[in-house]
Amino acid sequence: MTVSKLVNGPILALECCTDACSVALQVDGKIYSRFQVVPRSHSKVMLEMVDQVIAEAAIDKKDLKALAVTAGPGAFTGVRLGVSFAQGIAFGLDIPVYAVNTLDVIAQGAYVENPQVKSILSVLDARMGEVYLAGYQIQNGQLQLEVQSGVFKPEALPNLDVVSQALVCGTGWNVCKQALPKDVTSETENRLPSAVDIFPLLDNTQPMSAADLLPVYLRNEVTWKKLDQQ
Repeated sequence: MTVSKLVNGPILALECCTDACSVALQVDGKIYSRFQVVPRSHSKVMLEMVDQVIAEAAIDKKDLKALAVTAGPGAFTGVRLGVSFAQGIAFGLDIPVYAVNTLDVIAQGAYVENPQVKSILSVLDARMGEVYLAGYQIQNGQLQLEVQSGVFKPEALPNLDVVSQALVCGTGWNVCKQALPKDVTSETENRLPSAVDIFPLLDNTQPMSAADLLPVYLRNEVTWKKLDQQ
């Protein structure tokens, strides 16, 4: 696991934008984490996970110096829960928040496990026959965004020439694989985002106040509410 080198801790990271729910805590260069796949049950486990990692690190919640959260894209309920949970803690402790993109977190996890790759496509199943997608090149050991994140139908993907021979990661592979360039390869399993992969992204992310934290849906709110009710 890779830590943030520039952000002083302790830092608590939250992720619940997909079927997975995870939390991670960075303290003095060490990371304490929990990860579970719990579709539609994130609210039942997140608080317990937070309490567990804080207890394991032998700190008090009031010792937290910053919070980080995936603000989307992802499932409407999960995105909203993560943002609300992060705001609640940050307001209570008067600490800043770092918001990161779910697709960035997925790509970071894939890069950590596949450090030889030169480019990555992060694709997340957005349902309705669409995917959330973003593309990256690896430069000096860091993700460089080359294809802006968006929601796409397979037949209307953006130009992906800049991320040729990419490693494809995420749950959207089966949705769009027929439309992807022939030179890409896929991970053997559908990768879900994990909070432990948030920390390396913070070195290139600006903190904000809890009041300024907003969810990133990439799709209108009404559509997601209808999907979540199905």
